[in-house]
Amino acid sequence: MSASGDDSDEIPAAPIASRRLVHAMVAIFALATAAAVIGGWLVTADVRQRARAMDATLRRTAWELLCYRDAQGRFPVSVEEFDRERAAKDTCEALTQTIVGVPSERTQTANPDATAEVFSNATRTRAETSLVISWPAASEAEQHPPVLGSSGEPSLHGTLEQVNAWLKAALGTR
Repeated sequence: MSASGDDSDEIPAAPIASRRLVHAMVAIFALATAAAVIGGWLVTADVRQRARAMDATLRRTAWELLCYRDAQGRFPVSVEEFDRERAAKDTCEALTQTIVGVPSERTQTANPDATAEVFSNATRTRAETSLVISWPAASEAEQHPPVLGSSGEPSLHGTLEQVNAWLKAALGTR
């Protein structure tokens, strides 16, 4: 209190209503932040799961193309030719030739049997339907391998580049 008995120098205490408003705003902000973090985590977890399924599909398909080349001496030039060969025999477990930069055994790529255990049917089907194989013309089959793509689906760890590098490296053999 001042000497004149005037309380004007003292700051009045904030009304209780304004304190409640501040606490409510802080609580709303904290809840919104928590919801955004949880929502973001769920979305990225789904994308990572789809990317792992796409990676497994890319690796399995690249391995099957390498096995075809190993057995036939060339890459297939159409999906029909590739599917006929796949249906006719089981996937090979190892390549007969060593190709620099390419795994020599199927277990070094990805085990397609593990795909069934790890991914749901919907996730696996989405990856398989998103797989794109660009086939070279028959006249260019010796100079250009098939090129794998993911049709916009996510892929982790540079798998797309890696499997296409395997196919390109296999051109130098035979």
